[in-house]
Amino acid sequence: MRREDALAITPTIAKDVFFLAGASLKNALRAGGVTVTERRAATANEAAWSRLRAMQSQSVMVGVGFGEHLEALALRDQHGDYEDDLLLAIAKSDAIDYLVTNDKGLLSSKAAPTISPQEYLSAL
Repeated sequence: MRREDALAITPTIAKDVFFLAGASLKNALRAGGVTVTERRAATANEAAWSRLRAMQSQSVMVGVGFGEHLEALALRDQHGDYEDDLLLAIAKSDAIDYLVTNDKGLLSSKAAPTISPQEYLSAL
């Protein structure tokens, strides 16, 4: 199902957002001199689940098929990294608005609009 202004994510990126959301909250507590107790850690974990649900409501989970593989092969001369080329092929085939990625090569690429998981979390 295509959603207007939806983000395209992979299961790996969803995992990264979940981890970063919980870790950043716990790190902020520590930076403020607050001890991360079991209860506070559970609260941070619940907040991470909430961020994941919010991301899911705004996203389209994408995968890779044979068509995307062929498109990635065609992108080799322009970009040269097969894994990145697969994501660019997905972006093209699914007409996504943004790729959420940690990949520095993709984040600096002009081939598709990209944002980092941190930028995504900041935008919520």
